[in-house]
Amino acid sequence: MKKALIAYFSQGGTTKTIAKKIAAGLSESDILADLHDITSPLPDLKGYDLLGVGSPVYVFRPPFNVMEFIEQLPPLNGLPFFVFLMYGKVTGTAGNILRNALYQKGGREIGYSKYKGANRFLGYLKRGVLFSPDNPTNDERRKAENFAKDLADKLKNNKTYTPPAMDLPPGIVYKIEDLLIEYGNRYSQVRSHGMGYIFKAGGYFNTGDLDQAVALAEKAVSIAGDPFYELGFKTILAISYLQNDEIDKARRVSEEAIAFSNQFGCEVFGDLQQIFLAPALIDEGQMTRGYNMLKKYEYLFKAQQRKSALLSTRLILGKLFSQIALKKKSVPLLVMLKNIGFILRHVPTAEKTAINYFTKAIKLADEIKAVGMAAQAYLELGLLHKEKKRPQEARTHLKTAISKFESIDSDVYMKQAKKELYSL
Repeated sequence: MKKALIAYFSQGGTTKTIAKKIAAGLSESDILADLHDITSPLPDLKGYDLLGVGSPVYVFRPPFNVMEFIEQLPPLNGLPFFVFLMYGKVTGTAGNILRNALYQKGGREIGYSKYKGANRFLGYLKRGVLFSPDNPTNDERRKAENFAKDLADKLKNNKTYTPPAMDLPPGIVYKIEDLLIEYGNRYSQVRSHGMGYIFKAGGYFNTGDLDQAVALAEKAVSIAGDPFYELGFKTILAISYLQNDEIDKARRVSEEAIAFSNQFGCEVFGDLQQIFLAPALIDEGQMTRGYNMLKKYEYLFKAQQRKSALLSTRLILGKLFSQIALKKKSVPLLVMLKNIGFILRHVPTAEKTAINYFTKAIKLADEIKAVGMAAQAYLELGLLHKEKKRPQEARTHLKTAISKFESIDSDVYMKQAKKELYSL
């Protein structure tokens, strides 16, 4: 019988929990698995056919004692290995460091997996936030057991394994947001202060915590102190309102920003605000005007090669036609009469148009590496196919959305996509 050694460090207990689940999965596949806490003396690797190293993530890196454990290992001489991580919010480069260290020892990777644990970063704890305190969830535990069975299959049957790409480094927002706010507090620098809050707002927006994104963006706008900084901050605030279904507030902020942009020649911001204003116009019954506004700026952004703005416009258009196709809102008779031309022209083909816009959005998002926006488009496609009773297509798109949301730690959206998938 083949044997595996699973070495781990677990300060809070979650990494050990996953190590046990991986051991259980290997045992079910007839591979004897021994667990080893790396705070104990280094065991003899002779007789083992597989080495696993499990580590939590501390400020985007593995703890020093995990690295010391790997440094003390003898040459692995092609011994198969796998790495698993427990992380709270962002993995950073921890997995890259561990995998590269084991490569340098002469190991041969056959698996890499990541699991959500409780985020115990001091900066968040001071603000009263403990992300995912109940992790690892049952889903994460099942994932660990399935990962182990896949490892066993590769080990016993010598199956080909293509290592995944190295993880992306943490976004700059995780590095400078608190420094900016601290600097602003210390030196009464309102611009720095506002930038810190708007970076935080963007981070929460990307994870799907829209209430927090709105609150922080409102704070940034309120303390901006400089009308041009305030104009930029209102871009984040408007899209946060819009995504959070606070349509009236989105319209108010957009109209204020557009008026300022027109007065002082800042059309680059005003153009963006136009696409946030359009859904508000459509929502209040001005369908033709709102749609024409979106189409105008779609053409403009394409001509100007403003790809991020073009991507946002196509996502908004996709959502607009998806809502029409799914009849999400009842339309009063008077509104229907005022927009009869729009309704006759677009309602019969709304579903096809929505799919077309989401598909274009995905292609553009892939081109500019906008993973979060691609994930949003896949989620919307999944929801549309689900409502139209096409479970296979819905399942495919929702799984892709989950994978992409997971890769950027977008917890709220990922949970929404999983909920929709499990209900199929």
